[in-house]
Parts: sequence; structure tokens; C-alpha cells
Amino acid sequence: MLYFRVKWFFLREQCSVVRRYYTNPRFAWVDLTYNFLNLFWNPYRACRKFLQKQGEKDVHMYGETPLTTFERLMDAVGLCAEDTYVELGSGRGKTCVWAGLFRRCKVRGIEWMPSFVRVSRVCAKIAGKPVRFEQTNMLTADLSDATVVYFYGIHMDAGLLDEVFARLKPGCRLITISEPLNNFQVTHVLPVCFPWGETEAYFHKAR
Repeated sequence: MLYFRVKWFFLREQCSVVRRYYTNPRFAWVDLTYNFLNLFWNPYRACRKFLQKQGEKDVHMYGETPLTTFERLMDAVGLCAEDTYVELGSGRGKTCVWAGLFRRCKVRGIEWMPSFVRVSRVCAKIAGKPVRFEQTNMLTADLSDATVVYFYGIHMDAGLLDEVFARLKPGCRLITISEPLNNFQVTHVLPVCFPWGETEAYFHKAR
């Protein structure tokens, strides 16, 4: 039952993506490229194998934010052309490319899986946007210029998260999924939808 529910979610999501975003020809080419790659390369399977090689205990950590959900998040955080958007765990980079095309802001994606970074850079070139993808661990990533940070990862050690986000400059807006951060002020909460179900997005402001 869950399998068919997820498939139905993806079908409805893709129809919404075509209707809402394919008016931008560059994004249409990018999304078609992602869909073409999916025929030969499963990102969930690729991530699982990569994490297994890295010796990770939880090898099912990968997930992607639906673009319609992502747009709601960016509307709620007020992402605009004057911002520097940083995504921690940017995966294949689709949301980063979307932010660069539709919000015209400076964008950096932080991702440690090499194949994801390669795919992201190719799609950024297709989009014709200077979206920067860095193959690095988020623990060592430079966050000094970020004004908006998005972190979809869940079930990560709270101590490591504190170490990462302690480097954010005061006033930086931070979005997390499913769980709030302990040492940050939560400004508001937004119910959002993912393929696996409904949850809440937490919006914080660094002090």
C-alpha cells in the first residue's frame, strides 16, 4: 500500500512540476536531464552503496525534497535575489538549481558523495546558472556567507549539528525538517509533504 501511495505522490508531483516550472525552458531541460538519468542510475541505490562503503550504520539516509514543497519553504523563509542560499546535503542538486533559476540568488550546495556532485555540476551548466557545488563534509564547510541554510537530514547526532550550525552568522535563517534545533530560536513552523508522509519544517534564526 505504501509503495503505491509513494508512486502516486511522485506522479502528482511531476505533473505539478511540469505545469508550474516548465515555463522556464532552462529548468525544463534540467528536469528532463534528471528524469533521463533516472532510467539508468537510481540515486537512492547509489547513495546506499556509497554509505555502505563509508561504514555508515544508517545507509538509508538519502531523500529528496519535492520541488513544490521546496517552493513553499523558500516562500516561507523569504528567499530572494539578495540572499546566499546554502544547502547542506544537496544530493543531486535539483533544489539548488531551482533556487538559482527562480529566485536568482547566490547558491552553494554542500555534498560529500562524488557522483551526486558530478551530476549537480552538469545540471547547473545546463541551467546556465553559476550554482556552486562543493564536494566536502558539512562539518568543514564554510558557512560564513550564508543568509539562508536548508538542512533536510534527519536522525543526525545533536552534538554534530550544534558544531555545524554554531558557525552561522547572526541573523542567518535556517530550515530543518521534522525536528527543531536545541540552541536556536524557532521563528515559525510549517506543515509540509514528502513522499513518505506529512511532517513539519522548523524555521530558525541564528543569534
